[in-house]
Amino acid sequence: MVALLARGEAAGHAAKTAQAELYPTLAGEAFVRSEDNFGGLVVGARLRGKTPTYNGASNLMRVEAAELASDSARSAADAERRQATERVAVFQSQAPALKERQTILAKQLESARALRTTYEEQFKLNQRSLTDLVTVQGDVVRIERSLITAKYDYFNLQYSAAEALGVLLEKLMGEKRPAQDQIAQPKPTAQPEKQG
Repeated sequence: MVALLARGEAAGHAAKTAQAELYPTLAGEAFVRSEDNFGGLVVGARLRGKTPTYNGASNLMRVEAAELASDSARSAADAERRQATERVAVFQSQAPALKERQTILAKQLESARALRTTYEEQFKLNQRSLTDLVTVQGDVVRIERSLITAKYDYFNLQYSAAEALGVLLEKLMGEKRPAQDQIAQPKPTAQPEKQG
């Protein structure tokens, strides 16, 4: 996001530079020269005006193109900020339901494991068939898989929101402290050469 904002600022600067090139400039010159015909030194001053040459509308189009690039970079940064805000909102709305789903599945898993233990004991006493054991084990595996999926969905949503918060924080920090990027990094000290 900071890179997008920097590109927007660079494009804005390019637009202002292109626009400034369209204005005329004045240059002052002072001179001293030796003239043999006039018998000595000639002192003078000149004021020169310099105006850009216009080749059709190309110079004006260059300014407009730079302004459009600046607007495009700003809108890209705004779009990224909106997407980050939306991801945080999605997390806030879906997180409670996913946590509740995990709680329900954990309780179901606990009950299914207890039922499996009971079925195993009954199987040893010839009160349950092998099919009953396989069926209850299938239920345990299905519930474990559902619990893993629910945890994955929650963590995926959580990481997406954390990334979005990082983008928003980067945006806020970039707006408040643009000079932070210019802090000098400590230079590594030179290691003495080994003599040997």
